[in-house]
Amino acid sequence: MQARIYYNRGHIDYAYQLFTNAPVLRWDNKEEFKSLENYPHHFHNFAGDIVSSPLIGDPYKDIQLVLQEVDKFISST
Repeated sequence: MQARIYYNRGHIDYAYQLFTNAPVLRWDNKEEFKSLENYPHHFHNFAGDIVSSPLIGDPYKDIQLVLQEVDKFISST
């Protein structure tokens, strides 16, 4: 599991990632997918789909959601 949180031009950018030799699950807020409901927050799932994410950009709250989802994923494999 990797977490990157950094201040970038007046706002906080983040990426939380579970990976092996390639990303497995990833949440981030790069400004790429403007059509998603919770832009710029999005999630790259195991199947490679990119969907809206419930994260809000607050590391203290977001990390709890990320850890819960990682735990569910690991428990189901």
